[in-house]
Amino acid sequence: MIRSGEKSWIAVGVLVISLLCSPAMDASGYESIPHAFFVDLNGNQNCLIVVGEQADATDITEASRLAVTIGELFSPKQEIPVVREIDITHENVPPGTCIVETPLELSTLWYFDDYDHGVYGNGNAKFDPWETHEEIQLIIDDIGEVDPFLGVSVGNKYLDFSTIYRIDNVRCPPYVWVYSLVEAARGEHITGLQNQQVRSYAIIDPYFVINGYLPEVCIFGTTYTVININSSALITGEPHVNYVYLYGNQPFVTEEFTISLLDVDVDHNKCYLSVQGSAVREEFWMVLDPLHGFSPDLQESGSQDILSYDIDGDGTVDYSDKTEIGLSELDVWGHNTGGGAADLVIDGIKIFIGEEIGVYLGIYWVEDAVVWNEYSCCDPFTTHPQYYSFQIRPETVALQAVEDAYVDQGLPLQNFGGESFLSVRSSLGTNTRSFVKFNLPTLPEKAIISRATLQLIPLNDPDARVYEVSRVTSTWDEASITWSTQPGSSLTGTQTNNIMQWDVTSDVASFYSGTPNYGWRISDQTENSVIPHETQFGSRESNLKPRLFLEYTFDCNQGVETVPHLQNWINTFYDDVENDAVVDAVYEIDISLCSLIKTVCSPLFFEGPNYYYFVDFTDTYFSTGVDFRVYQTQRVKEYSVYTVVPEPWKLIKLDHEITEEDAEYNWILIGGENSWVQLLVDRNIKPDDNYPADWFIKEAGYKLYSDPLGFGNRILVVAGKTSADTQKAIRMLIEDMRTSRSP
Repeated sequence: MIRSGEKSWIAVGVLVISLLCSPAMDASGYESIPHAFFVDLNGNQNCLIVVGEQADATDITEASRLAVTIGELFSPKQEIPVVREIDITHENVPPGTCIVETPLELSTLWYFDDYDHGVYGNGNAKFDPWETHEEIQLIIDDIGEVDPFLGVSVGNKYLDFSTIYRIDNVRCPPYVWVYSLVEAARGEHITGLQNQQVRSYAIIDPYFVINGYLPEVCIFGTTYTVININSSALITGEPHVNYVYLYGNQPFVTEEFTISLLDVDVDHNKCYLSVQGSAVREEFWMVLDPLHGFSPDLQESGSQDILSYDIDGDGTVDYSDKTEIGLSELDVWGHNTGGGAADLVIDGIKIFIGEEIGVYLGIYWVEDAVVWNEYSCCDPFTTHPQYYSFQIRPETVALQAVEDAYVDQGLPLQNFGGESFLSVRSSLGTNTRSFVKFNLPTLPEKAIISRATLQLIPLNDPDARVYEVSRVTSTWDEASITWSTQPGSSLTGTQTNNIMQWDVTSDVASFYSGTPNYGWRISDQTENSVIPHETQFGSRESNLKPRLFLEYTFDCNQGVETVPHLQNWINTFYDDVENDAVVDAVYEIDISLCSLIKTVCSPLFFEGPNYYYFVDFTDTYFSTGVDFRVYQTQRVKEYSVYTVVPEPWKLIKLDHEITEEDAEYNWILIGGENSWVQLLVDRNIKPDDNYPADWFIKEAGYKLYSDPLGFGNRILVVAGKTSADTQKAIRMLIEDMRTSRSP
């Protein structure tokens, strides 16, 4: 007896549609039996096979085959992946080596070619090192330890290993600032100019959102859209811009917010809106202004008295008088997520009068926002199987000058080290030069200076001059330096366009390599001008101190990642997508091993973060260099397996074993030598298709009966005139079941 507690043998894969449709006919003219006949809605057993006690042995055999088919048909299906390893092998690697695996070496690594748009990548359908990509950096070294007898640091000739999983050359999409003129008493309905304040909201340039010009990153196989990144956090999400007609009974709903129109003031060109969300609940009056906010003529208010634009593209020019802008308590509403970035901004454009009065709004919002903050060896998603840190490079260090002074040719013996300003002057016989010095911090081992910038802040409007920065080559002291005692220098670079900052990367790198650090001298490139030209800068004694900005990373292949200064598909530049003549910042995401892996024997098997890549070291001794391979797995195909439960024989019972308790199941009655089949004939009970009760003595087949005996179950008779006909009928049913299973 099969009890209900044992009915967990069939997978939860019921085709519920079969219950909702009339049985279909198969190619032989017999109806296709619904899957629900064999398995219930919970995936449990729903049928029994009943064989006559006097049945032929071959009937028993065919019934067993039918039981197996039922088990196969409704057993759990499991997809088994077929994977292959993609690897790169290195041999005889000496200590002090940093190896980088990029998509050029491992085809399983991801890169963002930007093939569709060609804004951040060149769209050539192949990897270029300057494009956003993931890579694996392997630091092969023999870290020295102090020998107590020799007193020097020596290695043990065995591998000391570290690794970084990196997403390199990540870019931030262009942002624009949307400004809102807000009355101090926010939310009150007023009609005149009162005490106004300015609120600002940073949103991704709507042009880039609408056209899909957004960078992406892939973290452990999942792709995210970048909406912001800096040296402390990565923000991903899905930004949207939509221009909508909003009516009182038709709110605009996003994933996080519901925006409803509550009222319209046609006389004063305003609307009363409600914004409801998990982080905000607010109602407010808004002036409708097509030229402010992020509407197509972005931030053009104030350029002339009257601006015109066809806002809705209907061929009719919509006019707006700029003098009306701001005569309201609110003309743009926004919600900031922190740091000035907004996840919802509403720009009121105009009133729309049709069958009913509504408003036309521009709406910017962000869905599925995720903030990836830096973590130091503790974030769960970076700690499997080893401990890792999550950092965004380059790190930036801002330093203030420890010494500064200027010297004056007209007063060659006088010291100006305590002044609140620094002077750079070109004047016949009275030139001035400034000197600054910084103490450099200790950087992490293996750090690489990616950029160093010297910045002086002018105290007056500088003339259009070229200023030189030169590395000082000998010592000096701010309390004693004069024109007569000033040290020599070596030219580093120049700066024009009145931007008072200089690239001193090469000098700082040389300082960390052992070149003495005596700071820099700033001077006019063309001294002894007949017409005096002087710029004064804040000194360390002022509030506008000289600063040195250091950016450093751990990049082994930095030299091959220079972005080409070429126009991309939208006629800006790959390295200046904002097209503002300032090279865009490029960041890298480092998931770094927290501590070295030290070895004293071979081999070594290493598992990367989240088991994303693997390293097999076959030789960790530096006698000839270490040998290892780096590999990832790649799914190439799948195959399916079915777990057949329970055993087929548990589905079969003899006709004399059946009781009314078994009516909880549907019955499959096999053959004419079956007392239950004979009962249907004796009572002249016809099948559902209204054939004669003894239809099986005329042709082999199967017929469905719906509750023929009043037990509340359904019965399927599979029979024929002879034993051979019954076997034929069973095979017909099996074929039908397998056909209905195929996709």
